Parts: sequence; C-alpha cells; structure tokens
Amino acid sequence: MNQKGFSLMEVVIVTLLIAISSSFLKLGINYAEEVRFKVLVKEVEKGIKSAQYMANLTGREYNIVCTEKAVYIRPGYKAAIYKFNMDKHVVIPRDITGKQISFSGRMAPSKAGTIELVNTALSKKARITIRVATGKTTVYFEKL
Repeated sequence: MNQKGFSLMEVVIVTLLIAISSSFLKLGINYAEEVRFKVLVKEVEKGIKSAQYMANLTGREYNIVCTEKAVYIRPGYKAAIYKFNMDKHVVIPRDITGKQISFSGRMAPSKAGTIELVNTALSKKARITIRVATGKTTVYFEKL
C-alpha cells in the first residue's frame, strides 16, 4: 500500500500527546516556582531570627531593612552583613509595616512589623509577622 499522508487518527493521537505533555510541563514549572518562593520566605524568616539572636548575644542593635527587591540585615546603622535578594517574580510592596525592624540587646523589637513578599507569577503573597512582646515570627501564605 502506498501512503502519502497521515491518517486522522495519527494526527489526533500526536496532538493529544503534545497537549498532555505540555500540561505536565506547566504543572512542573508552577510547582518549582512555588517551592522556590517558600524557600525564599523561610530564608528571610531565618534571617530575622538570626538578627534577633545576634542582638541578644552581643547586646547591640541589629536592623532588618526592606527595599522593593531585597531584605538587608545590618548591625546598627553600619553596612549590611547579609542581603536577601528577591527572585524575578517576587517584590516587596512599599507600604508594608516592617520596612525597618530593630532588635536591641535583650529586648524584643520596639514595634511589631509585617514583611510581605508578593510572587506575581503565582499570584500569592507571604506575610512574615514579627510580634512586639516576644519577637516571634509567624508566616502566612495567601492568594492575591
């Protein structure tokens, strides 16, 4: 038999296989982005706890300063000792209450604050809340 083209069934099967594999690829990319976002939030939270620990250990002031694309930890008003860069899809809104949080000596922060990290690709945000009385942090994830 001399065949010059593809049958309808072959075209439908190939199209179906391409559609299924592309949907799995998109799910995998979204999952990887979500894991990367959660790791970034955990890293910032650990940085906050480290600043509080260092303030308690040394008795000096440590500050957490947020810009739109980074979170800095610095001793007093000196240069930053650590910087958390945000991913390309993650931003920090300008109107957050945790723009600058200070830990002084053996005290909890003088005011509470919330640092928000917004992931535009996932349409999610994470809020890291620091309490005044204890200095403990709580992380909340929300859909936008």
